[in-house]
Amino acid sequence: MGENKENYTMKIWDWFVSKFFARENIQDKTTMANLYVFKCLVYLVGAFCLVWILNMLNIFIVDKEIVNRGLIISLVMFAAELLFCYIFGLSRSWMQYVIMGFLISEVTVLGATVTYHALLISLLPALNSVMYTSKKMTLYTYVMLVISTTIIVYVGYYYGICDANMALLTRSTLSSYTAVDGTFLLNKINDNPTYTLLMYYVFPRSTIIALFYPVSNSIMSIISKAREQADEMEQMADIDLMTGVYNKSKYLKMVTEGFNEEDRIAVIFWDTNNLKVVNDTLGHEKGDIMITAICDCIKYISDGEDVSPIFR
Repeated sequence: MGENKENYTMKIWDWFVSKFFARENIQDKTTMANLYVFKCLVYLVGAFCLVWILNMLNIFIVDKEIVNRGLIISLVMFAAELLFCYIFGLSRSWMQYVIMGFLISEVTVLGATVTYHALLISLLPALNSVMYTSKKMTLYTYVMLVISTTIIVYVGYYYGICDANMALLTRSTLSSYTAVDGTFLLNKINDNPTYTLLMYYVFPRSTIIALFYPVSNSIMSIISKAREQADEMEQMADIDLMTGVYNKSKYLKMVTEGFNEEDRIAVIFWDTNNLKVVNDTLGHEKGDIMITAICDCIKYISDGEDVSPIFR
């Protein structure tokens, strides 16, 4: 049952991608990362809608006006984000910063609306930034998250679900603020929220977020090295080590994956005269030198647009 549900969800997502991003090159690494972040953005808005439904059914007991206001802002932003992505696509080099900004914006709205219920939501963009394997992108994400955290704390304090701890500034155990009969002794509200929210909430939360920065960089480096090794192994599998030209395996890949998309193709078959005679009389090492020299000559006269010759 779970597998069928997952397949159904994937079919819906694939249909969505085919309709809105049909012109995109999904195989491009940056585009793939942008598409994944956009997928997280869709899930985040969908989760907010689910919270709203459960709240309207009184399963959750949050103030309905607060959730309604937050959801409307989130949906309006999402509509604008969807339109922007549809117009400009996901393949442009600067789009990774925009799409990450969209995700952080939605995180900010959700965090400011339901406050302490969404305390860990800020880690979602931090985890997504690792996929880009770019230190510049990771730094951008964490700077934006610090700004987002500041907005969440201050907007949430005045317009989100009341976080009593922000208002009362408790700093010790429950017994320190209760009498013997269980009466709660604190009755003074935060008289300087501008300073106290900054020092007791924005600063420590931003510090925790900053701690994830070197962790993300380490994960990013591991992923980057793994990709480089995978690319190197794939390239080695397609290239003849002796001559440095593509081998039969690469030829078969091009026939099945690439050539069917080309309108005009020219194929040249090269034949090395007397190769068998050289191998039989002078040895296979001399024959290999002969093949390598011919390959070097062919690569020398190639203009850069030709596919490297294929020898077997």
